[in-house]
Amino acid sequence: MGRKKIYLDYNLIAYYFDRSNNEFCEKFDLVKDFCDFPYSPAHLEEIAVPIMKQHKLEKPLEAVIQLGSDKLNNISLMTRNIELLPREGRSTILTHEMPIDCLKRVIKYYHLNEAAEKNEEDFLTKCKDGDPSGEISNTVSNLPENFLRNTDFGRNLENKLELDLMCAIEARKARITEFRWPFIGRTHQLLERTLELTFNFLEEIRFKPESISKSRSRIHDVSHAIYATSADYFVSNDPKLIAKTKVVYNYFNIKTKAISLKEFIDIKHF
Repeated sequence: MGRKKIYLDYNLIAYYFDRSNNEFCEKFDLVKDFCDFPYSPAHLEEIAVPIMKQHKLEKPLEAVIQLGSDKLNNISLMTRNIELLPREGRSTILTHEMPIDCLKRVIKYYHLNEAAEKNEEDFLTKCKDGDPSGEISNTVSNLPENFLRNTDFGRNLENKLELDLMCAIEARKARITEFRWPFIGRTHQLLERTLELTFNFLEEIRFKPESISKSRSRIHDVSHAIYATSADYFVSNDPKLIAKTKVVYNYFNIKTKAISLKEFIDIKHF
């Protein structure tokens, strides 16, 4: 069977070290010796981005290491430096790397964040403008987990994926003709683009939509859901994120189980 891989949303890592949720801390201590809890670049982004936004940094790497040293150490301790590492043109792999080395790459490409955050805010604003009263959301958000299958919603999503130029390019590189798991996982770039479009689609049709103020955190949320496809479980204390991730994983036949913090605590055996 092997050791189960459990991917934690960043907030849960914070819970463990500020001891703000005793049930989670007890559960983690109970299973940490026979499960793996890998981190990803998305965790390091959640450390680096707030620091770099709040401070004018002449030497960003040194400053982030200094200001975020406790958090880096926490990730190292909880994950034992096990990382889900994306590779250009290839699938994500499980490897060992010190979080500080991953952080260096995150900071190197930090300049891309500003444009991404602006685009995200504009996107959520546009989605909200299409449903100002929330009436559509109230209906769509109550649909079952498998509602994208064999429905107009699913067909519209399929068309969206097939017509997207970046998806088409990455699919051709990966030599796939079907947007389903495990094929979309053949390259990290194809997986990333496919799931980003699908999460965006859920925002567009108003399935448990995020508020505009959450534009930055939604970027991290989607990244975590993408990396978690390489784990057995994805655990988050964000009900909207788990609900949307379940819909996305269901549509693509991704085997990872997206579960709430309570479900994680209640599981008897992994």
